[in-house]
Amino acid sequence: MLEFTPGPEHTVTANGALTDSRAVGFDGAQISSAGAPMFGVARGGYSDGELARIVTRDACTAESGGAFSKGDPLALDANGRFIGASNLSIDSGGTTVNSTAADGDTIFSGGVVPEAVVAYALEDATGAGEFPRIFIR
Repeated sequence: MLEFTPGPEHTVTANGALTDSRAVGFDGAQISSAGAPMFGVARGGYSDGELARIVTRDACTAESGGAFSKGDPLALDANGRFIGASNLSIDSGGTTVNSTAADGDTIFSGGVVPEAVVAYALEDATGAGEFPRIFIR
């Protein structure tokens, strides 16, 4: 087993309830959208308006939202838990593009890739509700 030292912390005002070991957004609220960008991981449970300790980089303990393996890139589910980045999907309802000019090449511009990798697994998780260590990007 690896030695554990949590990474740097910042204090933010909780914007709503925060659950221990789940992802927090830049607005101080717990992540509630799959694949959202992350500010850090809550180091404790907090009520709305409380000062919350947030780990913003390096290693920390986080709650899993599904199974993943050590070394896997991680993204977030709709509950602020960590999942394998390949478990995300692109929302349906987009515009279909048919073009012979593209010659099979796909170019992305002007947005964020849907699989926003926010961390890497330092330990395996066999399912949701576990607390493996992760490395925040």
